[in-house]
Amino acid sequence: MTSTNSNDESVPDVPLAFVSNTYLNELTKDIRTRPIPWEGYQKAELITPEELDLLKRIDKQSREQLRSVMQKDAEKYAELYTSLLEKLKRFDTIQYILVMTNDMLSDDEKRASYFHKLSSKSSDLPYRPFLKQPLSFDTTDFLRWISTKLKSNNNNICDLAVQILESILKIPSCRLQFWEMPHAPEANLPAMLVAKLLNFCENLSVRKWSDSEIVEDIEFLKAQLQENFHSLTTFDEYASEIRSGMLQWSPPHESEQFWKQNVTKLNDKNHELLKILSRLLSTSTDNVVLAVAAHDLGQYVKYYPDGKKCEIGAKQRVMELMTHEDPEVRYNALIAVQKYMSHAW
Repeated sequence: MTSTNSNDESVPDVPLAFVSNTYLNELTKDIRTRPIPWEGYQKAELITPEELDLLKRIDKQSREQLRSVMQKDAEKYAELYTSLLEKLKRFDTIQYILVMTNDMLSDDEKRASYFHKLSSKSSDLPYRPFLKQPLSFDTTDFLRWISTKLKSNNNNICDLAVQILESILKIPSCRLQFWEMPHAPEANLPAMLVAKLLNFCENLSVRKWSDSEIVEDIEFLKAQLQENFHSLTTFDEYASEIRSGMLQWSPPHESEQFWKQNVTKLNDKNHELLKILSRLLSTSTDNVVLAVAAHDLGQYVKYYPDGKKCEIGAKQRVMELMTHEDPEVRYNALIAVQKYMSHAW
């Protein structure tokens, strides 16, 4: 994440975050060396001749050469990178474009203003291509998304998420949005932040800060974390993940013990969590979200005796996902349908 400090008042003033992580640095170094078939993309008419020309000017070039190109055409490259992220699908290519975007911004954070200018073309730019969100994406959505990453079983992802969140919460307006997020702090704090951030906040509290607001926010956050720490439960984590809409294969989903102990809680608040899972099956474009949602609905039918009587309108959509292009989605939809049938939905 980079800061923006331009004269354009429409561009938010975001402090520069120096994200440091050995795994990320090694991965980025490897990505830069990968050959990308740009000419093949152009022959397949996935990119235009003009886009190919721009790419050749910066592909595998030195930092000095990149700086020279960006000084002249940074605005063109902001539009290029955003366009490529929209229309290209190969994972290695997407990674390469993201690394080039990071290089462009790391060299001069003021270039972020060129990305924000793209919002004049579409209200969900520049965020949509980077976070793969189909609808308008705002700061609250980003805070909700980054909070879910704090729950990852991958320590490197947690480390990066903490560093990014630390930078974001330096912005007064973002701190306010964070505390006004739905289910915060009562739900988001115990489920998303307690285990990962309590020690981090304690370390921050002993530092010397010149900004009194930062000191107050750290103390408030630490107090909330400590207050909620003892009430942290696995189901709290699960429910908060469902409400966030950012499903992943966290331990509760695949734990037989979890489903036996907690399946009846999915009936609470007029089947709130089940209805969210059903809605995600119809609205999400994320394959992992679709696979996990199908899996969980199948688990509910398996472990709850009267699951077949719960009318949430998900059965037809689960059956449709049996022909989905992603194999993981197809598999979990198939298993869910088998559970529906064997338990006489």
